[in-house]
Amino acid sequence: MQMLKFLSGLIIFAIACVLQFSLMIGTTLNFVFATLIAFAFIFGFWETLFFILAGVFMINWQPAPSIALIVFATAPLLTYIFRIIFRWETWIGAVVSLFSGFLILYFITAPKFIIVAMPLFLLDLFIGLIFGFLVFFLMHRIFGNSS
Repeated sequence: MQMLKFLSGLIIFAIACVLQFSLMIGTTLNFVFATLIAFAFIFGFWETLFFILAGVFMINWQPAPSIALIVFATAPLLTYIFRIIFRWETWIGAVVSLFSGFLILYFITAPKFIIVAMPLFLLDLFIGLIFGFLVFFLMHRIFGNSS
């Protein structure tokens, strides 16, 4: 069952990568970021770390990290810690983590973008929430929480 869960995660991760790099509409929609935050509620630490590192590589394969890349990698790790410390209903934690993760990503990496391109920011936030929750819901429904 664990192998099937991991393979399903790989397929979902690949779909998120394809969506992220094929649906550019003036901005990049953060499907991979939403997937990583959702995975923090589904997988254990090592699997989550694997997907985070794969996501970092997919987003920026160059060796120099940026602030955006550090936030991109740190937010799902903090989500995993959040899930361990606060034992909320997982669906509430997922929604709160997705929402706060996107806000943190934009407030730290591109605060001017929020003001200048508010419709694009809200679109990314909305699509990220829906996609991330859909990933969470499907994986949680089929496989449950990580142990």
